[in-house]
Amino acid sequence: MRNLILAGSLLFLGSCTTDFVLTEEWRDVPVVYGFINRTDTAHYIRVEKLFVDENRSAVEIAQIADSLYYPNAKVSLFNITKNRSHGLIRVDANLEGYQRKPGPFATAPNFMYKIKASDIPLSAGDSLVFQLDRGDQKPLVTARIALIRDFAFTSPADQTREIKFDPALSQNFSWRGSGLSASTIYDFEILVQVQEENTVTGAIQTKTVRWALQQGDIKTSVAVQGLSFFSLLKNNLTVDPAISRKILSLDFQARAGGPEITDFNAIINANTGITASQEIPRFTNLSEGFGLVSSVHTIRRSLGITAETRNLLRTVEETRLLNF
Repeated sequence: MRNLILAGSLLFLGSCTTDFVLTEEWRDVPVVYGFINRTDTAHYIRVEKLFVDENRSAVEIAQIADSLYYPNAKVSLFNITKNRSHGLIRVDANLEGYQRKPGPFATAPNFMYKIKASDIPLSAGDSLVFQLDRGDQKPLVTARIALIRDFAFTSPADQTREIKFDPALSQNFSWRGSGLSASTIYDFEILVQVQEENTVTGAIQTKTVRWALQQGDIKTSVAVQGLSFFSLLKNNLTVDPAISRKILSLDFQARAGGPEITDFNAIINANTGITASQEIPRFTNLSEGFGLVSSVHTIRRSLGITAETRNLLRTVEETRLLNF
């Protein structure tokens, strides 16, 4: 239950803005955001609508929850591969532990459409169609996607249990699988789990140091200089003689996003830089309206560090005062 989609922010994506002509004749414009990860325990999709009022400012209307949501909408996912349709239920995400961040939009209620993974069996490569019935006899709003296939780490090798970092050497991390294609986009990070023990009080805690090595790129490998590992720890941990530390694990995570996300990034990135126009191009894979529905998939692997690396932590200039 970890793929909550918040308005205005997307996994793999930066923020963007869209300008609308407020003098246009009013029309119904749906806005939908959702990423389907078949390994999640539940799936959430945000469905809202644009609003225009000649007599009231958009800032004022955005704080009125009734202006954001369709009162009688029905949302479903049709699995073409399995020839089955699955209805989602509307829930207040605030009550499910996902509060909407303060901002221009009303924060309560925070309606989304949800379905438990147990109610919608999904397999790698399944073709899905998102369907929105706005409840007003208008045509269905749809988006068709394919679920990302399995992939796996290729470096380090499967038999590797510990990683060696040396300031004088570099490491290469890579992944591949039968479902990889040029239209898939990836994030790659290592979560360094550091245990800290206060030798005065005896208190023990675990800190997670996030090492983002790739964001929103089609590459399937990352080269890492060994010194950057020690610099990462130096920049994220505080020198304290009372704190004793050790590395518990390195948690590798590679996240893949579908071709819709790749296309979105390509359009946005093509309009950045000194030659860019002032208008951000609009992108959507919906049959009508704005937004993005796509597939994501995450693989994880946990490794330790070698004895040589532990020794280097005690002697390398960047980390020798951190009491590893």
